[in-house]
Amino acid sequence: YTGDGFNCTDIDECANDTLNNCSPNATCTNTNGSYTCTCDTGYTGDGFNCTDVDECELQMDNCHLHGLCFNTIGSFSCSCSVGYTGDGQSCYCMDGQTVLANGTERLLPGALEGRVEVCLNNTYSPVCFDLWDDPDARVVCRTLQL
Repeated sequence: YTGDGFNCTDIDECANDTLNNCSPNATCTNTNGSYTCTCDTGYTGDGFNCTDVDECELQMDNCHLHGLCFNTIGSFSCSCSVGYTGDGQSCYCMDGQTVLANGTERLLPGALEGRVEVCLNNTYSPVCFDLWDDPDARVVCRTLQL
């Protein structure tokens, strides 16, 4: 408070950063005679000490099943895995699109070795997958003697 002892006015500690101890990643809220600090979204702590939340590690992100999560300071971003298109929150592959794969990993464009997989109904499967019911794939497999 400020005043002469008879007439007192609340000091807004939040109006001046030197009057409060809130973290730079917190919001200061003035109260009558004091203030409170609350960590901003994407941060955790007591308001005086706020640390980044890794939304990816804690699986608090909204990235697609075929998306990749990247933690950023105070937030996160998503992008689609190799072979998929979209904004990371929605990822899809086009029927007939092909990729090279090695185990469960889709290889980056330009790779020279790997298993050929073809997208059908938004799912990649090996061209010669036993349950793949596509006449063109069967022709390819016979041609390759697989």
